[in-house]
Amino acid sequence: MTKQLTYDVIAIAIFAVLARFAHPPVTLGGIFDAFWPWAIGAVLGWGILRWVFKTTNIWAQGATVWASAIIFGMILWALVNSSLPHYSFLIVAITMSALLLFGRRAISQWRARRTVAA
Repeated sequence: MTKQLTYDVIAIAIFAVLARFAHPPVTLGGIFDAFWPWAIGAVLGWGILRWVFKTTNIWAQGATVWASAIIFGMILWALVNSSLPHYSFLIVAITMSALLLFGRRAISQWRARRTVAA
């Protein structure tokens, strides 16, 4: 589980870096500001998995972590910025985080199957 959590946090970090490159200037502080709300959301998602759902299905884990990252990440972002984000921001965050969190699972599953086949 710790390994999977680490991979999800890395995926969120990539999300934050891409967000900063899309909206310059690219600074360490800017990357951190784009990273921490969704990282906390992802960690909370793993907490939910550990204490509530307890599933080993990688897709169910991904859905839980993704939903948690979006819900808690957006709440934290809104609290810090004292406003709700524009709907376009929400659409991009939902889409990119899904691509990264589910994409890394698809690659992991593909590699595992390839290893077993060899």
